[in-house]
Amino acid sequence: MVDLIKSEWERLWLKKSTWLCFLAIPFMVYATILYYAKKNMMILQTSPEYTNFLNFPVAALQEQLISAINVFLILFIVLSITEEYRSGQMRMVMIRRYNIREILFAKYIVIILVMFLFLSYYFIFSFIEGYIFLPKDKTTRFFFREDIFLAKDAVIYCLKYYFLAFVTIIAVASMCVFISLISKSTTVAAGANIAIVLFLAMGTEIVKIFAQILGHAPPTKVMFSSIVHIQYKGIYYLLSNNELNSWIIFIILAYIIVFSVFSYLYLRKKDSFI
Repeated sequence: MVDLIKSEWERLWLKKSTWLCFLAIPFMVYATILYYAKKNMMILQTSPEYTNFLNFPVAALQEQLISAINVFLILFIVLSITEEYRSGQMRMVMIRRYNIREILFAKYIVIILVMFLFLSYYFIFSFIEGYIFLPKDKTTRFFFREDIFLAKDAVIYCLKYYFLAFVTIIAVASMCVFISLISKSTTVAAGANIAIVLFLAMGTEIVKIFAQILGHAPPTKVMFSSIVHIQYKGIYYLLSNNELNSWIIFIILAYIIVFSVFSYLYLRKKDSFI
């Protein structure tokens, strides 16, 4: 299995799209800096919305996690799984005593490792570029926290945020792998995955609007049933000891377990036809 994972790792890095995604990181970070630098002009320095180099890694990830980073994840999954699964390229690997479930598991592990590396580089560039271009304050604040963070505590908070973001990426990946497996082509897989991610993002806003029309508060558990909404706001909740933390953790685990089981059952059913 270790040899198979190494082989899939090399195969993914042979794709130009993988390198392009990583090369885009400095530009993504800089574009986010321009946005927050402009936003800083209109808010008080004591506000959690005010961005300096200490809280910028979190602010930058929050904006990109639900959009660009999810799209990159979908790209890796579609090119690595759907394209090879539907084109028959996996048959050559299966000749070497591996079955389809082992191959897909190796691909899944490699994609998760690549996303971990992606987040690590994103974190590093966020701190470097944030330090160069944003205010160098000695303290900072984060959403849903009343306390003021010194530099060391801010770095620890950022690391926790990135770790939880990585866990949500595993959940999204589990969902997207299953969708990519049942899709008939790379085009269908890419379109379906992006459409579902958009639905999970926009669906919570639709629920919120209807709740406001009816004069009720948005149902928080329904809102946080969306893994994309958890990526956007739920990570802040998890780091603020919110009463919804148990529900958020349950939903994240549910995405990972349920879609992993679906993928396993689908592959077991299709194994004899590949």
